[in-house]
Amino acid sequence: MFNLGNRLNSDWGVRDNTIRASILSFRRIETAAGPNQGKPVFQFPYQDANTKQVLSTSYRDATTEASRWRAQLGIRYIFN
Repeated sequence: MFNLGNRLNSDWGVRDNTIRASILSFRRIETAAGPNQGKPVFQFPYQDANTKQVLSTSYRDATTEASRWRAQLGIRYIFN
C-alpha cells in the first residue's frame, strides 16, 4: 500500500506545489523626480488578476500520482 495516510483520510498524504517562486514581482525603476527616483518598484502578485484577489497562500494541493493512495498486488507461481 502506497500513501496509506491518503487512503485513511483524503486530507492526509496530499503533497503541496508552490504557486509562485517569488512573493514580489519586479516592475520597473522609478524615473519620476522625487525621493523615490532610481529606486525599484515591486508589485505584490494577485491570485486572480481579473478579480484582483490577493495571493493569500503560497501552496496548493498537488494533483500528481504521489498525492493519491494506491495498492499493489502480486502473485507468485513456482513451476516444478
